[in-house]
Amino acid sequence: MKDKKTLKRKARESSAGSDSDSEIELIVEEPLEVRIDGAAYARVMRTPGDESELAVGFCITEGIINSYSDIKTLSLVESDGLVTVADIRTHGGAGSADSNALDLRKRVEKQFESRSSGGMCGIPVMNTPHPKPLPDGPCISTNDLKKIQHDLVEGQLLGWRTRATHAAGIFQPQNGRMVVREDIGRHNALDKAVGFAAATGLDLSQTCLMFSGRISLEIVNKCARARIGLIAAVSAASAQAVVKADSLNMTLIGRLRDENYVIYTHTLRII
Repeated sequence: MKDKKTLKRKARESSAGSDSDSEIELIVEEPLEVRIDGAAYARVMRTPGDESELAVGFCITEGIINSYSDIKTLSLVESDGLVTVADIRTHGGAGSADSNALDLRKRVEKQFESRSSGGMCGIPVMNTPHPKPLPDGPCISTNDLKKIQHDLVEGQLLGWRTRATHAAGIFQPQNGRMVVREDIGRHNALDKAVGFAAATGLDLSQTCLMFSGRISLEIVNKCARARIGLIAAVSAASAQAVVKADSLNMTLIGRLRDENYVIYTHTLRII
């Protein structure tokens, strides 16, 4: 399975009034098709790499499955040499005697295309399950907030090379563990990080998200389905995201840069 994230091309660069020809790195975007129990479910444009994590995280944050344990098998195959396919088989798939099989099949009936730049904008209303309110916790200190912001910046290796990626980090306040994933699409970066955390057995309800982009309503919904109750980001939150997070008992922190930040909702998680 190829894993080519960037492509080098010659370009004319201008800096401080001086022009020069140089070779620069461009971020690559390619399609990944997610199939659930044999049915094509979604096709997302993403940066190659971490395909299994992306597929798992996507299924969790879109409410297709509740946890990694719902997955029976996951395989990656090339389709016509152009599209990578993540084929997921669940324990509640077609023909299963599982009591949740019918509910799962209903959820898989929707199909859509996700664009790297804008999530599911322009897609018809779907039967994605509404997130449920989250329990209190975990808490995080202001010092740890600054630390995870710096850790996210340091973890953006592709971002430094291409200036074209978003990043998402899953952080455990109790032991400082963090995983950072990058992608041309901010939703994909979140799904990759969630997929890694779920596959390695992390309890997502005890984690926080550090995010490089803005906090939109969709990001709040995705985190709520993954049971992540605290979102911190370097950019601001939308009005709809704040209202939704407030109703779901989620803490939103935006415009986080060094000593500066805004806590939009549920300040008791910040110590």
